[in-house]
Amino acid sequence: MCLAGDMAAPAQGPHSDEGRVSERAPFAAASARACTSARRTVLPWRGQPLNERSSIHLHQYPRDDAHRAASRARSGPRLSAVRAPMSSPISGAARPGWTAVTERLERWLRERGVTFRVMEHAAAATSEEAARARSTPIESGAKALVLLADASPVHVVLPANRRLDNARLRALLGIRTTRFATPEELLALTGCTPAAVPPFGCLFGLPALVDEALTRREHVVFSAGSHTVSISMRGDDFLRLAGPRVHALSRDAGAQR
Repeated sequence: MCLAGDMAAPAQGPHSDEGRVSERAPFAAASARACTSARRTVLPWRGQPLNERSSIHLHQYPRDDAHRAASRARSGPRLSAVRAPMSSPISGAARPGWTAVTERLERWLRERGVTFRVMEHAAAATSEEAARARSTPIESGAKALVLLADASPVHVVLPANRRLDNARLRALLGIRTTRFATPEELLALTGCTPAAVPPFGCLFGLPALVDEALTRREHVVFSAGSHTVSISMRGDDFLRLAGPRVHALSRDAGAQR
């Protein structure tokens, strides 16, 4: 699993397609659910499947009983659900374009036995660029934003074609002002650079919120800790593993506020 109230329209944010929002406020949101104990969310999936005509490099990870058994038997440490940021976004990576977060995320998903695809593609720094590089609909993109409410970070995930509705977020959290994490804060919190954060806040010990519009997608695709590596998976698997609070948090990208 990025943090004004009647305020002027925000300026451009430091690590997303969203605008910067104003700073500092008390934050009373609940703590994040641990990934390993997230309960299944049952929702009506009505989205369209990902475009399969991509020329990018794909790695398919099937979900079956043998795979689950092998995952349970695998030795070594499991990915922790508490915050464990990397000292460098590239430390520990073994493959070109992969970061330490990419490696951890891929391993974590395999251990949980879900079906997913790793997609290696041209570098992308915006949602539009990512959709083109992946050859997937922009609506299926899961855009992860990290914001700060006072000193408390929160992880918010939206469809890549929509914008954060700041008024709704403030009302939901019971706060007056928020701001996006700076690139330095983002690195310290997640081990990721801007536009590379995966949509699992629980991986970093962050409270997780997901926009309800994203729950209508049958499949989702998202950055995997890198600008050149993405992952696609079923939407219901994503929600089950992320264990987020689901709320109406977004507005149309062309809407003025």
